[in-house]
Amino acid sequence: MSKKTKIPSAGETVTVKTQTRSFVQGLKDRKAILLPLAKYVGIIGAFYLIWASPWFQGNIVPSLTSLNARLANFFLRLMGQNTQVIDSVINEGNYAVNVKSGCDGLEAMIICLAGIMVYPSSWNLKWPGIILGLIFLFSLNLFRIITLYLTQRYWPAAFDIMHLDVWQVVFIMLAIISVVIWINWAHKKMRNV
Repeated sequence: MSKKTKIPSAGETVTVKTQTRSFVQGLKDRKAILLPLAKYVGIIGAFYLIWASPWFQGNIVPSLTSLNARLANFFLRLMGQNTQVIDSVINEGNYAVNVKSGCDGLEAMIICLAGIMVYPSSWNLKWPGIILGLIFLFSLNLFRIITLYLTQRYWPAAFDIMHLDVWQVVFIMLAIISVVIWINWAHKKMRNV
């Protein structure tokens, strides 16, 4: 309920206008927000149920972490590093980075995927966002692994800060920003149709 009030001068009367919204309109407004939010939470929840399963942890995670380690190692070698990979560990002498579960970029990717999936638009608009978003975040994760290896090698005192404080925040923020960029793009496309 909103009130419009005029400040009276001496001897003047006050008029108050009120505007009320119907209960039904309030429910419709909440539904417009709560339904996509519930879908988003549902997608994230389903992901974590699958992610936590022994099958996923035993089969998908080792394959994905190994792939990340091998691709990061490829680029490190192009940069002149004499690294090698064993399972998901990138090492060179005394310097090593172990790409573990949680270092695979999956959480950021699911944030992006869920955000795009719940936004009200056609699948023709969602597919480019999903594909480009996942490619961007996968590539960003490789860059993150490479920079963490180089930090471990050349500035080991900063490794924990880079790993736990800097890259965690930057990675999640860029996942959210990629969804916002896609929403702006999709919104413009829908307006032009």
